Amino acid sequence: MTPVLLSVQQKYIMEILRKLGYIRREQLRTLVQGRFSELEISECRMVAMLRQPRYATGDVHLDNSAVWLGEAQPDFQRLEAVDVMLELSEGRPQDFSVKCQSPELLRFTLEGGSLRLFTVATISAPLHTSVQARDSPGRVVWISDSGTAPPGLTLPPKHFCTGGKKARRFKRSGPKIAVPQWCPKRKNPCELRVYALKSIQDWHLHRLLPPDPNDPICISEHRYALASNSKIELTPQEFWKRCQNEPWTDLLVVDTPLYSVVEIDDGLAPAFFYRTMDGLRIAPHFNTEKARTNRMEETV
Repeated sequence: MTPVLLSVQQKYIMEILRKLGYIRREQLRTLVQGRFSELEISECRMVAMLRQPRYATGDVHLDNSAVWLGEAQPDFQRLEAVDVMLELSEGRPQDFSVKCQSPELLRFTLEGGSLRLFTVATISAPLHTSVQARDSPGRVVWISDSGTAPPGLTLPPKHFCTGGKKARRFKRSGPKIAVPQWCPKRKNPCELRVYALKSIQDWHLHRLLPPDPNDPICISEHRYALASNSKIELTPQEFWKRCQNEPWTDLLVVDTPLYSVVEIDDGLAPAFFYRTMDGLRIAPHFNTEKARTNRMEETV
């Protein structure tokens, strides 16, 4: 077999994939940009750098959102741990490793006046394993799906938000459950997107299906495309609450065709609403990334 000659950037990409197995494309680009800051690592350049390893080895795969090695599956907690690492290191960790035991997800080092070690761990694990992570060297960053610690686990009194460019400490007077207003992930105003059936054929096919927004087959992202993108001053919760007393048509100032899907994205958790003959219904399932890759083919 002819040896494959890779650039230093491609070798670093392969090193990342061997460590993580599966990574989001934006995470990978951020890591490569941080390591090779003298270059501009655009999305087009990333695609070009991935092309040779893909076709030479046949083991590197990618889609619109991720890159993975072999048959690796996404580990969403580990992907969240990578986000924490990128925030705290500003995209430039000196090194990182996933060779750790539960509840640890990832370890990484930062280089400054002295070498600093961080561990990202999940507090969703049982208490007896969480003790191990508390005894880990360096600083421990805890993440939790529920947002609360399991019974019996005592965390340090200082809590931090790592959603922005710099970690920010929560004040004692801050909210204990709700996301604070200063959260850098909040969008104000919110994004308002309308997805419509992309062709007459899709429209007729959709009419044959039972109108159940809880069924992902009914609202299939393969049949939809982005029709409009604007702003709205209301959060998803405020919008739905006002819909109980006001006509939804007075709250949305955009064209909303029959069977379309409305997305209100506040930066924290987008909400989706499905338009029926009778009005709007909450739609729990909709893949916006796939729908945005489609194009409107014909007007219905």
